[in-house]
Amino acid sequence: MVELAYLSDAAPAAALPALFRPTGEMLRWFEAKAGVSFPHARYAQVLTTGNAAQELASHALIGRAFLDPILKSPEEDWVIAHELAHQWWGNLVTCESWSEFWLNEGVTTFMVAARKEHRWGRAAYDREMEIARRGRERAAEAGFDKPLSWPGDYPSLGLRRAVQYSKGALFMDALRRELGDAVFWAGLKRFTRTHAGATVNSSDFQRAFEAESGRNLQPLFDQWVF
Repeated sequence: MVELAYLSDAAPAAALPALFRPTGEMLRWFEAKAGVSFPHARYAQVLTTGNAAQELASHALIGRAFLDPILKSPEEDWVIAHELAHQWWGNLVTCESWSEFWLNEGVTTFMVAARKEHRWGRAAYDREMEIARRGRERAAEAGFDKPLSWPGDYPSLGLRRAVQYSKGALFMDALRRELGDAVFWAGLKRFTRTHAGATVNSSDFQRAFEAESGRNLQPLFDQWVF
């Protein structure tokens, strides 16, 4: 049993359970998809003023500006899902270098979309993929549609996000469509279980899905990742 804690100097204590209501269900869903239990006894979400959000081991900082929309539309709970998903993909399993940062952010961006599909239906997933496509298009229009595992510098944070977040999520979607749901989710479990508590690179990710599928996925990884 994971203890859920809500802390804030930006809202009354009585308001916090309503703002963070989806957390328990999300946590159980991510555990099932990761094949690894939540790695801490307690998960604290700290509501702050402003519009910043950041995951940390066993807790997350979330700006009030991100949560207010949830009171109007429960489907706008992506920031809770994003920072929670990082407890597995980003913290428990961590990219070994900045060039592999898509393994933190692209995977997590995709997992937000997948969780929305589970909770709200396929149309919610498709909306998230469309947001990712628009992000990748911005990189392409700037002449900066780089491979996911790219060691160079990004000229702006926006272009880094367009590649490592948006293109990363689109690659996860392409891999899912290539393998089918059963093999795809089994591959993600294999990857997460194998590398829990360790650092990873794109080849580790590829090997996990190839082992689960029994297929050579090099052409797909060459197209998107390398």
